Amino acid sequence: MRFKLWLLIISVLLTGTGFVVADYFALFGTSKKSEIVMQEIQFRLVDSLSSAPVIGARIRCFQKGRKKDVCFQRDSGKLGVVSMKIPRSKIISNSLLFEQSHHYKSSGSTELNIMFMHLDYQNQVARYDSDELFSKANEVHEVKMNLQYFEGDDNG
Repeated sequence: MRFKLWLLIISVLLTGTGFVVADYFALFGTSKKSEIVMQEIQFRLVDSLSSAPVIGARIRCFQKGRKKDVCFQRDSGKLGVVSMKIPRSKIISNSLLFEQSHHYKSSGSTELNIMFMHLDYQNQVARYDSDELFSKANEVHEVKMNLQYFEGDDNG
């Protein structure tokens, strides 16, 4: 009786372990799902002449084929740093128990045009490859802003 009980326990443990190992190596197949995630990118805006931080700037983002703004500005909490969030698709490949892999897919064109706006500075438009920009998401990207001169202004 005891031998049969031990045999049952060992066979259940081996079967369970075999199932987990087989699922880890995706022997039972995988399924893919897509979810929208917001990825944050930060820019430090500085004056092109003095390298002083530019405060109070706004941003707009455009992609080819889309008429609306494709990013959302948020407060970074840092002086002269503008933070934006861009929606991206995260494609996840799952087995029964494990997440096997994931990758990101840009929605729309891979070229992202970002306009940096400030009342005292010329609007700067920068073009970025979105895949390259997202691969460096942890960096703070620096953008130099040029002062805007008006007619009759002594500085221009």
